[in-house]
Amino acid sequence: MRTLLTVVAAATFSHTAFSQAMYDINFQSADQAVNQVVTTGPAPNHVSSIWFGTPTVVAAFGPLTDQPLLFNSNGQSPMAFGYYYTQIELAFAYVPLPSVDLAFDMVDAGSSHSFTVLFDTPTVRNFEFNNGQITFINPLLPNVNVGNYQMGQVNRFDIHIDYHLNQWSFTENNSLLDSGAFNPDGNLQSIRFNYSATGPDTSGTAIDNLLVVTPEPSSTSFLASICCVFVSRYFYLRKH
Repeated sequence: MRTLLTVVAAATFSHTAFSQAMYDINFQSADQAVNQVVTTGPAPNHVSSIWFGTPTVVAAFGPLTDQPLLFNSNGQSPMAFGYYYTQIELAFAYVPLPSVDLAFDMVDAGSSHSFTVLFDTPTVRNFEFNNGQITFINPLLPNVNVGNYQMGQVNRFDIHIDYHLNQWSFTENNSLLDSGAFNPDGNLQSIRFNYSATGPDTSGTAIDNLLVVTPEPSSTSFLASICCVFVSRYFYLRKH
């Protein structure tokens, strides 16, 4: 029985191997032109929509040299409360997801702005990047100081959201910074990237190599079926 349980546990906890990329964007496809606003389109290789501003594909931004997407407020007009916004969206079907992994490269330069990743659940759960500081913001809980990042350098971030465990975890350059309660109030509807500045800002934030991964819809039920077969077979042999 101990061997059986070991096999079942191994199968259960290896479900992350059965995953699909919902978004995989590097802004280098043929329809993305340098120094032009990012082209929107269908998943998995395009941004779903632009909410505000002019997010622009550029040849390079600092050490990001493979055609990243730049957010800044240069040439824009102020919006609500005098702020300048640039924002894109990655949309999802309105279906429950057991877990979601978002990974991306980012370079942040300048101090008169903030950059926020918003998880719409449908009320937002935010990870805010502001002058080297990362903060998790949940409107129902106190803010969480996640950690720090280096301004002007390439940082690889991975945000893991686990709906079953009601938990988020944040990894920077392959090192876990922090984790905590996510407390969504519904299914994940979209992920948005928002740049907010207090004035015309020519510095900005650039991102590249966006990847959103979730387990295959069939993987959980498939593994559950395997486990049931093993357990049923075990007890059948015990009786006979």
